[in-house]
Parts: sequence; C-alpha cells; structure tokens
Amino acid sequence: MLNDIYGESCYIYAVIPEWETELLESIANEVLYKKDISSPWLRIFPREPSYLVCVDDSQKQHVYDFYLRSTTVDYIVYSKENMSDVIREVADSKINIYELFRETDTPHTTIGHDGQWLNIHSGKDKAFTDEEIDGMENWININLPSKEYDQIWNKIYKEFKFKPSVSKFPSFKVPQPFITYDVSDYIGDSVDLSAYDDLEEKALLAFKACTLADEYILALDWQHECYWVNPRLTFEKDEFDEWTVPIFPNGDYYFFIEKGFSWGYLGHPWEKSITIFGQELLHAFDIHKPKMFQKVLRQG
Repeated sequence: MLNDIYGESCYIYAVIPEWETELLESIANEVLYKKDISSPWLRIFPREPSYLVCVDDSQKQHVYDFYLRSTTVDYIVYSKENMSDVIREVADSKINIYELFRETDTPHTTIGHDGQWLNIHSGKDKAFTDEEIDGMENWININLPSKEYDQIWNKIYKEFKFKPSVSKFPSFKVPQPFITYDVSDYIGDSVDLSAYDDLEEKALLAFKACTLADEYILALDWQHECYWVNPRLTFEKDEFDEWTVPIFPNGDYYFFIEKGFSWGYLGHPWEKSITIFGQELLHAFDIHKPKMFQKVLRQG
C-alpha cells in the first residue's frame, strides 16, 4: 500500500533495540543516520540500548519488516521527506520523533506501538497534491496468502469473536455503539434496483466523512481476495454491476473496516443484515442514511 502512497520517495525513522540484529543488518546499506540512544521517552520496556535511525527505503524493501516489529521497534514513522539532517541536529534533545514531525508540520505516516496500519498525518500543508491523489491506485490487493492477510483476519476472529455460520446469528460481536439493520426485504428479483445504487452512494459518502483525503480502509471478502480502498478514488464495477467487494451482502461476508478498527461496516449474507459500529461511522450514516436502513434488528 505504501508503494502507491509514497511513489519514488520513502524514508523510515525508528528507534531500534540493539538486539534486533537481523533488522539492523538488513538496513545497513540504506541507513542515512544512526545514533546510539537512551532516553526517557522510549516507550518499550525494558529500555534497552537502542539506535535512532533514518533509512532511505525508496525501493520499499523494509516497510513490512518494520510493521512486523511494531511491538519491539519504537516510534516508527514513514515520510516522503528526508529529515535526517534535522534529526541529527536535535538527536541529543528530549524531543521524540513523533513530536519532531508534528512540530515541524512534516507530512508523515505512523504505525503506532499497537500495530495499527496506517495513521496518516497531513502536516501543515496537505501531504499529497490533488494530482498525486488522483494518481493513486485503488483496490490495492492484499495478497492471499500473505502475512498481512493472515494478521488482518486473525484480528477479526479475535476482536469480533467471528464465527461464520449459515444458521447461528449473530456471527460476530462488535464493540458498542453499534446498530444492525435487517435488509432481507432487498433480496430477490422484484427489488427496486435503485436501492442498491443508493446504498453504494450513501456508503461512500459516509466513508468519506470518516477518512482523510489520502486515507485507505479495508475492503474484505471472507476467504477471498481483500483490498485497501480509498473512498475518494474510482470504485469500478464488475460484470454484475457491483464493486470488487460488494457493499450489499448478497453471497458472502463483506466487511469495510477502518485501518485501526475504530469503526466498520459488516455485511452478513445469511442473516441478511448490515451492522455499523463506531460512533463516527454511525453519525455519518445518520446524515447519509440509505433507504435500506429502516428495520433495526439489534443495537447496543
């Protein structure tokens, strides 16, 4: 995904414990700046001797390596900007990397210590021009099989207690607040097809209201290809006049989830329902309410 966001220029900043020898050796040829560091603002315990590094990763060789180590490597930041000279000047001060990027209003992306993917910070000026956003790819494939694919679905199974079933409902438990709509009236040959177009239109408006201009969310099709999508980019349709991952659950579990799992849209094909969770997305759908959202099945 970062390949499409950052194009030819990508720099990685992080604090790496000295025992992460495999990672340190793999980035050795791309390191622009490296300094021994021991500081009270390090968040990983115990506070081991570590290195503050700036890595030129224009080839995107190490992006995923850092993501996989987000619980052991501290303060991971991606940016289009080479900040190695600035970091060199302030490395002995008490300022941490996050504060440095915020205080200089430098566009950047963070993962966060909890492994969230991705948190985009636009800085003082918008991180990407309209031309760059228009040039971004949409429906970026999450390879199946892959570590990223497995990690996403493992998180869904764990956090939502997801138990797929054609007869036992609900199949998942989402955090409050949430609301589940019965959409069974919209299954069948006699349904007004404009209701599907209305659902797509209102869902995009709701997703846009909850994301930044250059932000991607997860579009998931259970046991099939999954994607990163940007609600502001083109949503092409297939021969059935549906999105690559349909918004209406007419054959499988179709989920659209914010990268940090703070909100989501979950379609259940056998219960014939759509669940919305997260206050931000609920509010957005209150403003942009699809005509399908009439029968409340459950809420909490």
